[in-house]
Amino acid sequence: MKLSEKFTEHQVASLMSDDFVIVNDTTTLADAASRMTAAGASSALVMRGEDVAGILTEHDLVRQLAKGIAPQQAVAELMSGQVMSVAANAEVHEAFQLMLAHGIHHLPVVDEHGRPAGMLSESDFRKIDGVAGLLGMATVGDLMKTRFGRLPPTSTLEDALKQMATSGERYLIVVDGDTPAGIITEKDVVRTIGRGETGLGIADLMHPCSATLRESASSAEAARLLLEPGLAIIPILGSLGELVGVFGEDELVRHYEGEYIRMLRTVIVAQSKELNENKFYALVNHLPQRIFIKDAKSVFVACNANFAADIGVTPEDVHGKTDLDFFPKELAESYRNADRKVMDEKTSITMEEPYVSPCGKQSWVQTTKAPVIDADGNVEGVVGIYADITEQRRLLEETKQLNWALRAISLSDKAMVYAKSEQEMLQAVCEAITSESRYLLSWIGWKVHDEAHSVQIVATAGVASPYAEGLVVTWAPGPYGNGPTGIAFQTGTTQIANHVRARPAFAPWRERAAGFGIHSSAAIPLKMDGETVGALTIYSGDEEAFGAEETRLFEELADSIAYGVQARRTQTAYDQSLRDVAVQANKLERALEESLAGIGAVLEQRDPYTAGHQQHVAELAVMIAKEMHLDEQRIRALYLSAIVHDIGKIQVPTEILSKPARLNAAEFALIKQHPEAGYNVLKKITFPWPIAEIIRQHHEYLDGSGYPRGLRGDQILLESRILTVADIVESMSSDRPYRPALGIEQAASEIAKMSGTKLDPAVVAACTAVLKRGDFVPHILAID
Repeated sequence: MKLSEKFTEHQVASLMSDDFVIVNDTTTLADAASRMTAAGASSALVMRGEDVAGILTEHDLVRQLAKGIAPQQAVAELMSGQVMSVAANAEVHEAFQLMLAHGIHHLPVVDEHGRPAGMLSESDFRKIDGVAGLLGMATVGDLMKTRFGRLPPTSTLEDALKQMATSGERYLIVVDGDTPAGIITEKDVVRTIGRGETGLGIADLMHPCSATLRESASSAEAARLLLEPGLAIIPILGSLGELVGVFGEDELVRHYEGEYIRMLRTVIVAQSKELNENKFYALVNHLPQRIFIKDAKSVFVACNANFAADIGVTPEDVHGKTDLDFFPKELAESYRNADRKVMDEKTSITMEEPYVSPCGKQSWVQTTKAPVIDADGNVEGVVGIYADITEQRRLLEETKQLNWALRAISLSDKAMVYAKSEQEMLQAVCEAITSESRYLLSWIGWKVHDEAHSVQIVATAGVASPYAEGLVVTWAPGPYGNGPTGIAFQTGTTQIANHVRARPAFAPWRERAAGFGIHSSAAIPLKMDGETVGALTIYSGDEEAFGAEETRLFEELADSIAYGVQARRTQTAYDQSLRDVAVQANKLERALEESLAGIGAVLEQRDPYTAGHQQHVAELAVMIAKEMHLDEQRIRALYLSAIVHDIGKIQVPTEILSKPARLNAAEFALIKQHPEAGYNVLKKITFPWPIAEIIRQHHEYLDGSGYPRGLRGDQILLESRILTVADIVESMSSDRPYRPALGIEQAASEIAKMSGTKLDPAVVAACTAVLKRGDFVPHILAID
């Protein structure tokens, strides 16, 4: 049975835990931890009177306690608010979709009267009968997690709290050398705090590994083991018995996610089979995707115009040909192998793969292939659909890399301001850099003037911190001085080493680095009075982690570190360093603003018909805000949000963005995802203002009819309410590819109709005043 069938035959009530914990918002963290431990629960529902006020999870407790929050603090100040819920009689797939869409791990369940009835977590999906059989032939080595937190047995509870909070991991593997000695989970930490046993060491706190598997074992076997009570994490061993990965509930749920997406695709394919041939051609020839049909021998039967144009022929010329007639032999064989897999297994597949056109142009495409089956169940051929995703992959990857670096720099600047000593500052900087999983390890070392020309490591942080223990690096030429850090000392220049393990000079550390998943490094010299006296070295598990922009940002950070250290060595200089760090923080803020403007410009290049839309919306939004007498900081936040408010459309195909006609239901549904997508792109960048949330809410309405979350009234930020009105007016009063401008008067009339129901009356009144004065000039379409 397919997972899609299992997800629709079960109701939430059959999976939820009905012995969940309820606490008042005045309950202390220590009391909440104790009650969660007693019930064996991983979360607690927080009530304020008769109303649900929030949810408190083990992850929340660990994160807050690691920050030094007192256990006697009330949960109301630390819980997660805006709780989503699902009805007990809903089908499981509804709950699963909600958890996927919002990235949540715990979902309250309510009865028909809206009262709390239970709690659903990721681990509950293991209760679905027969899920182990859905994992197919995959091995645990295919699905396991290879980057995870490690601790030596000599660590303390404080060490575990700190690493969990920094890395975001919900468990840590206690290792003795390369051998797993035990596991410590958030539940273990919460239980210990709830009992007041905070003085225990990790050896006392951890529980032994009750099961391990080789990476060659089947993932179905791992799934069956996870059904055993109390077993949530399985260490995975390599051929020599060394720890190479972990397999847990997260890996199982990620597989469910893939099955769920395949279920949705199956529905679409099934509907397309109802079309007759004439309707099929009428439809596919107007779709932006490339579509083709092959017979059972992988010979092309038909295709749409876009597919033929890609390979430089007409649709008629494709008929009767094979992939070998259009593509390099190796690529053509891979396409034909995929065809055979689809037809032999009578299953659909979706994959991202390289594509080389006959003219030699290389790109990335997302391809879905499905078998064509007749009424008797016989396979007649294969249908394929693909779209070019090269630009989306590049833009998203560049944005992610820049976000990671910017967040690391921002946290580092704050650390330098608030640290009380030089050592605390250096340690805080390393922790800030590795707070995102992008960077496995960061360390700072000083030059030692001894006979060995040693480098003394004085601060380290990251999940791969054990790599730096006993690490030998020198600052003079020699076997241990010819690596990236040694060369940075000798030349006084930054050394970027992507694919670092492939470099001959990295031989002394290659095997050690492989054990921690290190693939690239950046070594930046720390200079005082023109002399290189130290180095900041950062490692990543990605082979191409350090681009030009990230390198520039880390070089600026290194300059700040060196200056901060030098300044702290006298009290007078220390006072000056605070002012200089503040200047650096301002530079960072400007860099963030420039990055937002650059991202907005790139986005509008994908859609020339609406180029300038975001800027025009920003200008009108600022006029409205000034009319409402908002302070300068809020106006600044509104402007920065507005110039990239459509950044989430980066995931929407260009053909849909610039379609010269109204969108159909499916296309509009894809467009409606852009506020949440924009929030996900920007949420981890540290701004002084809630820019990501403003963007997320700019299509919400007062009456709850907006999207993506159906917020109401004061749940919607004022800045978002202003942005909504400005977006409507600019869109209506400006030209669009599928219609001329409707005019200022009609736009003003429309927002007046929506005032009080969907739109904020105060915002509408301010906008109307701006429009009556003629301050806002509509955008006139001008396409070359």
